[in-house]
Amino acid sequence: MGQSQHSAWKFVSFDVRIVLIGLAVALPTVRGPAFGDAGLEGQEPGIAGRAEWVVEEPSGEPIPESPFRECPTCPEMVVVSAGSFRMGCLSGQDCRRYTDWPDREKPVHRVTISAPFAVGKYEVTFDEWDACVADGGCDGYRPDDIGRGRGNRPVFNVSWDDVQTYVAWLSEKTGKTYRLLSEAEWEYVARAGSETPYSWGNEIEEKNRATCSVCTHWKSSATHWKWSAPVGSFAANAFGLHDVHGNVWELVQDCWNETYAGAPADGSAWEQGDCNRRVIRGGSWYTGSMYLRSAFRSRFTTGNRDNQLGHIGFRVARSLTP
Repeated sequence: MGQSQHSAWKFVSFDVRIVLIGLAVALPTVRGPAFGDAGLEGQEPGIAGRAEWVVEEPSGEPIPESPFRECPTCPEMVVVSAGSFRMGCLSGQDCRRYTDWPDREKPVHRVTISAPFAVGKYEVTFDEWDACVADGGCDGYRPDDIGRGRGNRPVFNVSWDDVQTYVAWLSEKTGKTYRLLSEAEWEYVARAGSETPYSWGNEIEEKNRATCSVCTHWKSSATHWKWSAPVGSFAANAFGLHDVHGNVWELVQDCWNETYAGAPADGSAWEQGDCNRRVIRGGSWYTGSMYLRSAFRSRFTTGNRDNQLGHIGFRVARSLTP
């Protein structure tokens, strides 16, 4: 679909002017944060119930059709709408497993993500990483799969520092801004509108939903995968993303902080705290079910490649606004 065929709502950047005019009798006066004596969200008082919307020509980058891929070896991306959600331990389930742990998933706080963004449909694979190396990127580093298989399995043996070279290569190759997700963005897309421990409900259950150390299929079913599973082996969540629970941990951009006290409320990465350690999310094939919860958070040092267990990888994001 060409750019000229995109309707106005397809654009990220809008210049919208709203003028309140018309007859007051059209609608009853409503008092509250939206209309009434206070006007719109505390603006100057206006005449309630009279509105004309004047929408000027949109500008900025059109939102790509979802899903999209910007080069044959680039990750497939899914567009996620802006929104607001409660971040942290909402369910009360396994929020503080050990008494000596701080309340890492508290305080629960509202986060508002004001613009749509794109997220990798899958975790980045060995094939995608190898394409970066073949193209002269990623500092030429080709991670060892330690005999567990490459191809479309999620890449591991990459550090947070290594991952920065991958997103830099991807940004240069496409001319777009690729990056890691922020921790808030990660939880937003992992929850996909849910407030339960997992995007599908309260329990791992005896269903083929994820790969982890106690997931039924991992231990005994016919669909058993040794170590990690090829990406997309399990159903997508409501946002169209696969493997946000289990498979490999996913590195995000944020520095480590023991709790959410002082955390950003706008979905941006928290670049203060212990920046020698970065947040990891989602659990892995090696971990138990509590670690797969949408709210669970842990950390990993920036230069560590985890070349023994092989259970830490990543997923990319792309900004859609200029």
